[in-house]
Amino acid sequence: MDYQNQLALSKDSPILYYDGQCILCDGFVQFLIKVDKKEQFLFCALQQDNGKSIRKQLKMDQEITTVALLDQGKLYTQSDVTFRIIKILGGIWLLLMPLALIPVKVRNTIYRWIARNRYQWFGKAEQCILPDPQLKNRFI
Repeated sequence: MDYQNQLALSKDSPILYYDGQCILCDGFVQFLIKVDKKEQFLFCALQQDNGKSIRKQLKMDQEITTVALLDQGKLYTQSDVTFRIIKILGGIWLLLMPLALIPVKVRNTIYRWIARNRYQWFGKAEQCILPDPQLKNRFI
């Protein structure tokens, strides 16, 4: 799927790009699948062809190796991903929004620290973890 198609798709369904080899990132995707009762989100591993394509076409910083969210044609990175997801999920998750008052510089410093250490703390798969066949339509 090319950039224009993914951009158009993001108007209806936010697309979460993630490190498909990162155990922490995969856990985050699995968690989001469980709490996303409306099945709003689509997912794409950055190592897959679609992930590589969008990364190049959106000129994503090469340091974006954990997660990024394309929603309504806008790319969210670092800690902003979490707060955009919370906003999209709505409901009880909105109780976490006051954490967005923490200065972005502080939030992103913590985010980058976790990102730098994620393989050491949580491990790394040798290859992308394949989605459950029942969820295949949510992965691009």
